Amino acid sequence: MKMNEDVHKMRAQILNLRSAGIACATAVHRFPPCGKPGGDHLQCPEARAAMTQIYEDMKDLMLAVRMALAAAFNFDPDAWDLLWELNEESTCAERDIAEHGEAFYTDQDEFIEAWGEMDNDIMEMLGTGFSKGEWKVLSAKTAWQNGQRLPQVLSLLKYLEDQIASQFDLFDSVLHSGLLGDCNVGKWAAKKKAARA
Repeated sequence: MKMNEDVHKMRAQILNLRSAGIACATAVHRFPPCGKPGGDHLQCPEARAAMTQIYEDMKDLMLAVRMALAAAFNFDPDAWDLLWELNEESTCAERDIAEHGEAFYTDQDEFIEAWGEMDNDIMEMLGTGFSKGEWKVLSAKTAWQNGQRLPQVLSLLKYLEDQIASQFDLFDSVLHSGLLGDCNVGKWAAKKKAARA
């Protein structure tokens, strides 16, 4: 199969989105209690609505990423066509894709916990390479991903990655807005900063 620039972009975008999905699942796993449903919201009453919304949006994004990557690695393009149709008809693609995905994934909490506790070596491996099965799908001579649907794949995967990036920007702005006082969010932010160092 002759490689072209867009095929390279698609494969790189898949890896980018996988890394973003890992980061999103880790964030949801470590999310401060005040932002989780059923959590203690008394610690930051002014920001509880924003925190809860960020938490729910991150979960939707993580599920949408799972759906998109599963469809991209599917031998049958029908799975992708359904996802793209949802995207085309939606004003909030990640939410609608996630809502559709709830029927397929009943293990969200277990998945979040498993990804949230991965060590750095496993995260790096998942974010930088393909398994044998994935590579077989993406490099097949008749791979649908490398044909007329390729622009769709690039478009949706990039959109989801951008949404995750903007969600993290929003989260950081809430963390540093001064609204949260001595809430547990500050401890989470410190842990996140230490992990980056």
